[in-house]
Amino acid sequence: MTERSERENAWRLLGHVCTADLDPRAAAAAAELLSGPLDVDELISQAARHALLPALAAHVIEVERTDLFPLELRRHLIDSLYWNRHKTALATAEALRIGAAADASGMSLACTKGVVCQFTTYGGRGVRAFGDIDLMAHPDDREKVAALLGDLGYSGAVTYDHKAGRVVELGRADKALYRLHRDHLPHFLRVTEGESIPFHVVDVAFSLTWQTSGWQLPMDEVLADLEQVAVPGPSGGDVLPALAVPYDFLFLVLHLFREAWFQRTILKKNVRLGQFADICRFWWLRGRDHAAEISRLVAAHGLQPPIAWVCHHTDAVFGSALVAELGLDGYVAEDWVNSAGATDGSGLAWRGSMRDRLRDRVPPQLTAAPLPSLARAVRA
Repeated sequence: MTERSERENAWRLLGHVCTADLDPRAAAAAAELLSGPLDVDELISQAARHALLPALAAHVIEVERTDLFPLELRRHLIDSLYWNRHKTALATAEALRIGAAADASGMSLACTKGVVCQFTTYGGRGVRAFGDIDLMAHPDDREKVAALLGDLGYSGAVTYDHKAGRVVELGRADKALYRLHRDHLPHFLRVTEGESIPFHVVDVAFSLTWQTSGWQLPMDEVLADLEQVAVPGPSGGDVLPALAVPYDFLFLVLHLFREAWFQRTILKKNVRLGQFADICRFWWLRGRDHAAEISRLVAAHGLQPPIAWVCHHTDAVFGSALVAELGLDGYVAEDWVNSAGATDGSGLAWRGSMRDRLRDRVPPQLTAAPLPSLARAVRA
């Protein structure tokens, strides 16, 4: 077998690891690949690029195949799992602290993305890597959220200078961008004392899409009935406030669309395999039971194009059937699913599959193309 084939096997294995605990077909395919020629350096590299080192470690430990890795790589891989579990516990405790403060103030504040997915779609196993504590709030509470985080020791519009080991203000250009796009607050950061991580970062969003998007959902509706996600722990009874399942699913999908479709985000950071795994796992574990309500919301708010774009690529990567199950077959025209949006508002296209795009180490080549009719509501 050639080196290229061994690298391809490593990439295929990583894809199966994402859903092996849920899908017997993926588990069987992963077992077969683990028994054959495999480029373990490529496997580690791709897992690191896609924030999947903890998930990979958990899988090879579960199937007793850590012997595939040279000793030092094995230590690094296993350490990534235990470190991620520790960091997740610290971030979860901080999210609980913020949620309790919001509840005491009477504010509707929901935790989203990684800190919630860890428990709702990854079984609380500490395998889902994430950096920020993501929150969703009502735009009318913009000042209240900022004040609440300030009272909890956070500073806004700052970043962390790792070389200097201290907090510094955001640059003028970044501040101007946040003033222009008010669907997010500038990141909040709290330096820790005596903890094994130097700081916590909080990212507050006020929309399931973005400010200039023609696709919007009323935030009164989105935040009307929050769910309580149980957090196992010694104290018992801890819960994270979260979006109701249909809105949580839509936010995961729409956030991924935003990062994967716009030229400015494509060039800044390519999307990750784990983000598509979040969508697939969420649907299988939670979304499918709410398919009728999700479909109703998609139709009511005209969200078919972006939801179909992400679901089509998720199906192609994981063999799922989200497009069919959500009745979105009419929204996967080739010019749409391989489209992107230029920074000046014009159309772009990229070639190949999402699987190839995720595997490649460089952003996809974007070429000028007519803006598809399904993109008329995108508006960067």
